[in-house]
Amino acid sequence: TEAQWSLLEQLPALLQVAYAQLRVIFAERGVTDHTEVNTAAGMALGSDDSPTDLALALDYHLRHILVDEFQDTSRTQFDLLRRLTAGWQPADGHSFFAVGDPMQSIYRFRQADVSLFIEARDRGLGDLPLDSLVLKTNFRSAAQVISWVNDTFSAVFPPRDDCDRGAVSYAAATPFHADAPHGGVDIHPLFDEDSDAEARLAADLTDTAEEEGCETVAVLARSRTHLHAIAAVLSSRGKAFQAVEVQVLGERLAVRELRSLTRALLLPDDRAAWLAVLRAPWCGLTLADLTTLVGDDRKTPVTRLLADPDRLARLSDDGARRAQRVRDVMQEAIGNRRRDSLRRAVEATWLALGGPACLRSSADLAAAHSYLDLVEALESASDLPLPGRLDESLDKLFAPPDPEAPETIQLMTVHKAKGLEFDTVILPGLGRQPRSDDRDLVQWLEWEGDDGLPHFVVAPIAETDAGDDPLERFLRTAERTKQELEVCRLLYVAATRARKRLHLVGTLRGRGDPDELAPRRNTLLAPLWPVIGARYRRAMTQAAESHGEDDAHTTGSVQPLI
Repeated sequence: TEAQWSLLEQLPALLQVAYAQLRVIFAERGVTDHTEVNTAAGMALGSDDSPTDLALALDYHLRHILVDEFQDTSRTQFDLLRRLTAGWQPADGHSFFAVGDPMQSIYRFRQADVSLFIEARDRGLGDLPLDSLVLKTNFRSAAQVISWVNDTFSAVFPPRDDCDRGAVSYAAATPFHADAPHGGVDIHPLFDEDSDAEARLAADLTDTAEEEGCETVAVLARSRTHLHAIAAVLSSRGKAFQAVEVQVLGERLAVRELRSLTRALLLPDDRAAWLAVLRAPWCGLTLADLTTLVGDDRKTPVTRLLADPDRLARLSDDGARRAQRVRDVMQEAIGNRRRDSLRRAVEATWLALGGPACLRSSADLAAAHSYLDLVEALESASDLPLPGRLDESLDKLFAPPDPEAPETIQLMTVHKAKGLEFDTVILPGLGRQPRSDDRDLVQWLEWEGDDGLPHFVVAPIAETDAGDDPLERFLRTAERTKQELEVCRLLYVAATRARKRLHLVGTLRGRGDPDELAPRRNTLLAPLWPVIGARYRRAMTQAAESHGEDDAHTTGSVQPLI
């Protein structure tokens, strides 16, 4: 429509201004990102019609290229490889070697396009033909696991490759190892349960794995939030574990306390920060004393209230001593603030207050040091790490794993586990949906036609109250199809991390006919359901015949049958 054309004509101008501003920010902060590196590399090479001196020099010196994880190549990266190999011919002394598994392509959120792998395999890289070599032997998993994976995912994956849909067919593996003791795959259905029930079951399964003699156990989830309840259960049972990039650094209590201390040093009038400092374990002022100190005066800075002898006299004897001690330490720190770096000022104040002695574990100490390192990095990049920038950075960093915990039990996302292997793998939360994505400003679909030329379909987001646009709806449907196909591959990656034993845990809605229990779309359980549903139906029938109808629907009772 005319309105859509008008919006599309304005977007390039807007995006160019935004990109130019982004490059200014990169230059000011001395940072970059992967997309900018790819873009800069393409600009450095020039165009096909007008190559730069660098492109000519690389064409002369560059002889061999090796690309790992080729299934997760983006179009920008693919174009860079095509330009680097332009003019190469077979047997001319050049070689291009790419390694990848299209069944493990799970990075669409980074613009990875598995269709590029299929395209290169079938058509070559630009004008350079490629030979395909398929490796089928699996050296990781026991025969029981591989047999289940072959039987299940041959039905889960689409029957044939399709570049337009981003579809990859399944390639069966041949086991190198024989059956393992206590090996195999177990499915644990829960009915109308909450995340706490799943967390308790996952924790129970870690106990089972240790009893079976497994040296490494991994609890893998699609989202970090799916692991929080499991971490809490394990901690409550006194089990040591490593949580790899699970908890955001700013969510750790020790870091929140240090953040409040930093704000109090930078902004002495920050009332919330000062109240947090007085409430923190190194002071421990009771709520009653806090109310006495500031409750009837909401305007005077806390620093001035602490300096008022009459105000302190109203506190309990213990509260007055605590408040005076913290006041004296903070006053000295604020007075000396400009004599040293902010990182050293915060750390020295924290030590003077006895902060390290208040920590509960070595993991808290590691998180505190990560926070102080962040403060130092931000301060070196600008005059001061403004609180806004500090908060933004804390939301992007993860607390380090407990350095004293053994590697026996590890919690991480499926993406983080890619390339790793464990004796036992537990996959909880299979029935949980991820957070829904916001609608994109522009939807597009890009592919290479039979003529070898790029094709492009694009539609901007529909205007508010303008109704549903057919073209945008078509592109959203195509995008949803690609996402659902990637969910199949994500589940495959998760399942194939197991060497000996695989546990799948998922909650079904209700307790009845399998046709009424179908999982929600975009869950890891959804692609499994056509296979698992049939097995579940048979298990229900057998359980009802053997134990009665009521026993057939108890939580987890059909697990051995499935």
